[in-house]
Amino acid sequence: MEYAFSTQGDNSGNERQVEILKNLYEEWGDRLDGLLTAPAINSPKLQCILARFSGKGVSVVLIDNDFEDCGRLCCIAPNDIYTGRLAAELMNLVLKGRKGTVLVAEGDELSWSHKMNLTGFETYFKEHNPHIAILRAKDLRDEEANCRQMLKYFQEIPDIIGAYTMRARNTMPLCHALCRSGRQDEIFAVGSDLFPESAQMLRDGVLEAIIYKAPYEKGYQGFKVLFECLIKGNVPKSAAVSVQISIIMQNNIRFFEDFI
Repeated sequence: MEYAFSTQGDNSGNERQVEILKNLYEEWGDRLDGLLTAPAINSPKLQCILARFSGKGVSVVLIDNDFEDCGRLCCIAPNDIYTGRLAAELMNLVLKGRKGTVLVAEGDELSWSHKMNLTGFETYFKEHNPHIAILRAKDLRDEEANCRQMLKYFQEIPDIIGAYTMRARNTMPLCHALCRSGRQDEIFAVGSDLFPESAQMLRDGVLEAIIYKAPYEKGYQGFKVLFECLIKGNVPKSAAVSVQISIIMQNNIRFFEDFI
């Protein structure tokens, strides 16, 4: 069985995920063997319902956001601290010790994954280039609102020399804000995740790089862990299963065409 939900806009998508899982538990809780899901946020409601599945003996595997106390087998995710550090390292190499401000489009404040990404990014600059000021752009849960907010920053703060978005949903608002500001040639912009629109922005030079967090690999590894556990009786060696993070630029995007 497969269920889809959206987290676009307000909190309705997150509530929808909880509703789907509750209905699934009530209808199939005694007959399910495994559950693979990607928690939209880290919330007590989600942790509670996931713990109910685990309590019924269902093998639960999570993607991206982890709940250590829900009885899950493991969580498949990139190392979020190092994801943020990788983006910061790339940007710092290009900026070469310059002073200025880097705009960071934050993720969901309720997402542990996004919080760790931000922590890694900020910590790297504190350690290696403390002359860089980090300006956080709050996630307003609406693409046009996020675009307007970042455009305002680009227009009013002339010393912004870099920009990074830690989630895919804010990549295009960042790109549109850069284009509207006319500063796309002077700000080193790093996007998040690969999809047709972000790939085109990379080819057009609006984005200089994309941090790729292997979404296909996360799904594959999730199913593999469940198969190994349910069919072969092999439990994962670690509760945290990492996937590789990569930097995509114009000259290597050709090797990722199958994932766009």
